[in-house]
Amino acid sequence: MTHYQTATLDAMEVETRLRAFLDDMVQRAGGRRVTVYRVARIMLDDLRGSLTSDVQQDRPPVEAIMRAVAAAHNQPFEVLRARDRTHPVAWCRHHALWEIRQRRPDLGLCNIGAWMDRFAHTTVLNSLRKFNAAIKDGRFNGERALVERALSC
Repeated sequence: MTHYQTATLDAMEVETRLRAFLDDMVQRAGGRRVTVYRVARIMLDDLRGSLTSDVQQDRPPVEAIMRAVAAAHNQPFEVLRARDRTHPVAWCRHHALWEIRQRRPDLGLCNIGAWMDRFAHTTVLNSLRKFNAAIKDGRFNGERALVERALSC
């Protein structure tokens, strides 16, 4: 019979560890407000990172994809998660969602939406449909090449 040793933590130690973890999350977010979704996403990424195989570790991080797309469209990174609906920002967001879907097939539509601080998978589907139509029309080839070059380094 296998015996498992369990660790018991008192309330003060749990609170101290939780505060340290949350302080780390705020620091990762650059001092900005951290949403519950972002904390959960970071926790899951840390957990997946410790459990993934070597094959999955070759995939680019989602944040790196988002930064490459923002740079290709000459937009600041923060605009991808903003509620801005202007034409250049919306197309940058569509492109980012498309690139994430292409480069990270392990992520579901809801997970991709969570990265963009969107909640419904239908929002992601709409972006994918619009950007696929733009590709068929021959648009955004230059931006896609810039993203490819940035992520291949």
